[in-house]
Amino acid sequence: MRDDCSQKKSTNLSDWDAEVGELLRKKLSSVRDALKKALPDSVTIAFRVTGGFDGDWLLIANNGLSLRFAKCPWPDCLIELGAGDLQELLAGRLDGAEGFRTGRLKIQGDVGLIMTIERILAEDASSELSPV
Repeated sequence: MRDDCSQKKSTNLSDWDAEVGELLRKKLSSVRDALKKALPDSVTIAFRVTGGFDGDWLLIANNGLSLRFAKCPWPDCLIELGAGDLQELLAGRLDGAEGFRTGRLKIQGDVGLIMTIERILAEDASSELSPV
């Protein structure tokens, strides 16, 4: 994790960005333990959802997980996508490789990080569908 990403926190959120943050918080909290185990320490993953305020939702793994809205000039992985594609990704219905090939997802940096998140989200989605 880069120090310049963890310190700059935006408190001026639009309604749009607050909704995106709530969507991310809700879904990521359901897979928090799996993410903590799977992600290496000291990484920053930025979700840039188009159509919102000038900033990114940062998932920071550093002795735990945190999610904050801020600017990060050099995240370890940057995922740029639309709000509908974010919902599909979080629900485990958007394959990251297919999304990348079709231009629905733009990824910069460590692609392995988004693949890890995608795998965990897909496993969570399939467990929600499994009979008890």
